[in-house]
Amino acid sequence: MNRTANIVRMHLRNPFMLLALPWIIILSSFTINFIISLFIGEQLFTGGMISIFIFIFVTGIVMVPQTFPLALGLGSTRRDYYIGTVLTGALIGVLSSVVTALLGIVERASGSWGTGLHFFDLPYLNDGSVAQHMLLYFLIYMLFFLGGLAIATVYRRFGRSSLLTSLILLLVVGTLLSFFINQNNWWSNIFAWFASYTAFELSLWTAPLSLALGLLSYLMLRRSVVQ
Repeated sequence: MNRTANIVRMHLRNPFMLLALPWIIILSSFTINFIISLFIGEQLFTGGMISIFIFIFVTGIVMVPQTFPLALGLGSTRRDYYIGTVLTGALIGVLSSVVTALLGIVERASGSWGTGLHFFDLPYLNDGSVAQHMLLYFLIYMLFFLGGLAIATVYRRFGRSSLLTSLILLLVVGTLLSFFINQNNWWSNIFAWFASYTAFELSLWTAPLSLALGLLSYLMLRRSVVQ
């Protein structure tokens, strides 16, 4: 347990990068959108929150090459490193989801900041209770983090060429699937299916995918060579 805690402390040795920087980016985006909303005189719906998801995704990618060799060099096992890394991602996810949900409450209470700006409190996404908001954001944060972690571990296990080949294959499969759906005019049915569920209900579907990505990451790390 102490070795796992050491991994968490190692990742958080520079808390500015993992805890402060993403919110500096978010608040910068919010400020720009708030200024715009002052002048347009109508409701403004923005997707500025996507920037923190991208940041967490990139964090999952860069965390392994920056810390994995060091951790094993200091005597940590691959299992300790994996658990500590996932716990770090979960900690970031919990803190981020709480802050996001609270800002959504403030935004709603202030009447969209008095300007009609919808940044943290978005229709459909923020329907439901505060607890549902927090869990929804946490699940999405973990999906992005574990997705980035999976990419990093596949790269470490198989190298650049194998990772690029895998990404190209995924792109080809996605393109063929999209073509097949388009040819059969299934897009309206797919959108209708999504619309039949709440955002919170859909977020629960990400949990199995996150678990699969987490398992993939663990299997890749177990066989990774320290260079």
